[in-house]
Amino acid sequence: MDIDWEIDGTPQTTYNWTGSLLSGIESDTLVLGSHSFTTGEHTIKGWTVDPNGGSDEDANNDTMEVDILVVDPFFVDADASGANNGTSWIDAYDSLQTALEEVSANTIIWVAEGTYLPTNNADRAKSFEIPDSVWIYGGFDGTETDLLQRDIDAHTVFLSGDIGISD
Repeated sequence: MDIDWEIDGTPQTTYNWTGSLLSGIESDTLVLGSHSFTTGEHTIKGWTVDPNGGSDEDANNDTMEVDILVVDPFFVDADASGANNGTSWIDAYDSLQTALEEVSANTIIWVAEGTYLPTNNADRAKSFEIPDSVWIYGGFDGTETDLLQRDIDAHTVFLSGDIGISD
């Protein structure tokens, strides 16, 4: 069975699937191809061509369409010394709290290893409040360019409430 698909209306290479679903299994995972997306909204649409070797009685169940939003991450690194605007590891926010206060919805934040407090003073009433549609990922050393490069065991991130306490 052939699977045709497109990204933002542009046809991609047809995928020929020769597998079969085992009894009781209703779905399978396929890798149709790879694509580097630019930041912004995109639509991916896929459909089967002649499923089961011929035309289908109900073609409506042979098509899938999904809208995705691709966003560039903001960066946080307590050791950063650049512009403190979160646009790169060099210019990373040096405070997770600052990043959370300045980002908007549909935002991803990558956090480099270290310990982060919700305040720079002794205000023990402060806490990290993560807005809706904001995703935070830790485990970075501060050089990565892909989420899959992070190592959460080697580059631990601590969100600490140890405010105003001398060690």
